[in-house]
Amino acid sequence: MPSQRPSRRRSPAWPGRRWPGGRWWCGPLALALAAPGVHAAPFVPGGPVEADPPTGEAPAARAAEPLQGGGIQWRFAPWRVSGALAVEARTLRLEDGQRSTNLLQTGDVDFASHVWMPWFIQVRLGFGWVASRAGGGRDEANDAFGLTGRAALTVFPMSRFPFELRADVSDSRSRSDSGALNLGSDYRSQRVVATQSWRPERGNASVQVVLDHSTLETDTARDRLVSAGLTAQQQAGAHRLDFNATHTDHRHSDHDEHTTTSSLVARHGWLPSPALQLETMASWNETRLQGRDFDNGSDLRQISTFGTWRLGNGSNGANGVYGGRGAPLFTGSARWVQARTLGSDDAARAEAVNATLGCAQELGGGWRTALAGSANRLDSAGNDAQTSVGANATLAWTPIGLLFAGWRYAPSATLSAGGTRDTANGARQVVGLQLAHGVSQEFPLGAGAMLALGLTQSGGVLHESSTRPDASALAHGFNVAWQRLGETGSQTLAALSASDSRSFGGTRGRFQLVNLQLSQRVALSRWSSWSAAFTAQATRSETSELDVFSGERREQSLDWAPFYSGSASYEQQRVFGVPRLKFSLLLAATSQVIERRALGDIDAPRERVTESAEARLDYTIGKLDARLAARVARVEGRSVAAVQARAQRRF
Repeated sequence: MPSQRPSRRRSPAWPGRRWPGGRWWCGPLALALAAPGVHAAPFVPGGPVEADPPTGEAPAARAAEPLQGGGIQWRFAPWRVSGALAVEARTLRLEDGQRSTNLLQTGDVDFASHVWMPWFIQVRLGFGWVASRAGGGRDEANDAFGLTGRAALTVFPMSRFPFELRADVSDSRSRSDSGALNLGSDYRSQRVVATQSWRPERGNASVQVVLDHSTLETDTARDRLVSAGLTAQQQAGAHRLDFNATHTDHRHSDHDEHTTTSSLVARHGWLPSPALQLETMASWNETRLQGRDFDNGSDLRQISTFGTWRLGNGSNGANGVYGGRGAPLFTGSARWVQARTLGSDDAARAEAVNATLGCAQELGGGWRTALAGSANRLDSAGNDAQTSVGANATLAWTPIGLLFAGWRYAPSATLSAGGTRDTANGARQVVGLQLAHGVSQEFPLGAGAMLALGLTQSGGVLHESSTRPDASALAHGFNVAWQRLGETGSQTLAALSASDSRSFGGTRGRFQLVNLQLSQRVALSRWSSWSAAFTAQATRSETSELDVFSGERREQSLDWAPFYSGSASYEQQRVFGVPRLKFSLLLAATSQVIERRALGDIDAPRERVTESAEARLDYTIGKLDARLAARVARVEGRSVAAVQARAQRRF
């Protein structure tokens, strides 16, 4: 894991370079503070062009060249220049008590122009530098110098086939994309992105290709991620085709791991009428993880088709779903799946084929019936092929619901019966009954406030011919929510939900879930406001399963597993009544952070920050920005604190 210490690496281009005393950053800053504004003159290439004569008059004499105006003029418009120069002092304190200081001087200069016309070629260039002095004293001082740069080229930005190329070399000490004070180890990043899009002059189609290369470097590690993607879609009449292909390659020198992910997805939709719809999808996904002592992965391929067809004109009748009898709805699906393991000596392979056919019919009065049949085949390495066929019929009742003293009562019931026959277990019959009901109501609590309450209960019993005793389950749910809208635009929400489900019979178990959500947004005055959001969730499960062959019971119990995530912010636009003096307080905490860079997300955070508290004081005077910030955070499980003073001049 990279060290939390600031980078002390000397630049190869400037080995051992020192600046006299502590004045190496004063000169450039003084020049920037005194620099006048830079303005670009309007640019009209080629000079005035004579307009065509009015209709009806003889045209004026023209040159032999069929194109007027001189054609493309390969020259740049006057460059628009902008930039910033900043000085910064930062103190960092680690969990073990070690301290370090950094004096930074950073600069950025950006240039923007276009070739011939703004819609032809747009160009942006920029360069910058980072000069730092790290250490606690003069004897321990360590000077370093690094260059940054960026470039962007856009060809035909407003056309049907725009092309964009962006390149960027940056330093974490010079900027932070999130705006927060960086507490992790310093790193340099390089990124190159190329994007090409295309769409035809007529028709609904588009194609886009994206190539992205990103590298992060610290003193001890190098992280590289390469991503390529192709997206295409076309719609013609009743047909719609979507295609997506992605490939990512991730390497991390510190962990000595190599991860690749590839996927191909093609979808075809056919909608000749509102009563007939057919969706087909073919996909391939491969994930492979390689290291010094391991090489494993998985490969999944599948083709699936799903279709619906409603007799008649596709309507449900004059009275809707709960009214008179509607037209029957037929459904059908077919699916082929192949899964393989990669890289291991005992690689496994499985292949499955499934097909279903069903019909649903509205009977009126909330009654609905359905009939379905299925056929399956499973082939796995080292085992005989297993085939099964089955049929299932259901009768469901879901009325509109009843109102009683402001409460809405919604019952439902489902009766199902089916049977299957497979090569492993022979014939099997199943009969099940599920009942559910719930009540809910909303209570107004004054102007803009509302309290919502809901209770649900469901139960079911399942009889299976090959299992004794019958399986049954009982579940309860509770939810309450309170929200309020203030006259000044403030918003408040508090919601609590809980559920408990238990199963009985051959397999006994229990699952519980509690979820709490809080959010608040308040405008205290014209210049101040605060907001907060918090989510907490906890789950617990217990299972007890009876082994049919040995008669032994296996017990498994998982204690409460909590999860929380929250953030809060406070802003004061005029501190002590001073215009443009802004104070911000930012708090954030989470118990789980999922690393996604190895899975292909280039913009994922490089280090895990689970807790953070930061206070900022910003002051703007014309083009001069000043900031005083302090931040305490828990980075990769270790506490880090920092104080920052920064002044920046824009020009």
